[in-house]
Amino acid sequence: MSIDTVYITDQRYNTYSGDDTATLSDTNALKRKMEEHYNNLIRSQVLLVFCLPIAVAAIHIVFDFNMVEKLLTLLFLNNTALTALCTLGTVLVFFLVYGVVYLLTARTYYKIVER
Repeated sequence: MSIDTVYITDQRYNTYSGDDTATLSDTNALKRKMEEHYNNLIRSQVLLVFCLPIAVAAIHIVFDFNMVEKLLTLLFLNNTALTALCTLGTVLVFFLVYGVVYLLTARTYYKIVER
C-alpha cells in the first residue's frame, strides 16, 4: 500500500473542515446516541427477565383465586370481597418490591456495562 492510498483512504473516511469543534461535537453526538442505544438494550433485556416471572405469577393468581376461595369456604370464611381485597393488596406489595429490585438490578447492570 503506497502513501497516496493511505492518504486517499484517510480523506474518504475523515472529513477535515478545519474546525475541530465540529468534529468533536459530531463525536459526542455519536457517543450519546450509542449510549442511548445501549441503555435501551439493557432496559429491554432486564425488563424481559423481570416481567416474565411476574406475569406468570399474576396469571397464576387469577386462576388460583377460585380454589383459594373454595378452601376458605370450607373454613367458614365466605367474604369474597375481603379475599379479593387481600389478594389484590398482596399482589400490589409484591409488584412494588419487585419494582425496587428491578431498579437496583438495572442500575447495577448499567454500571457493569459502562466499564
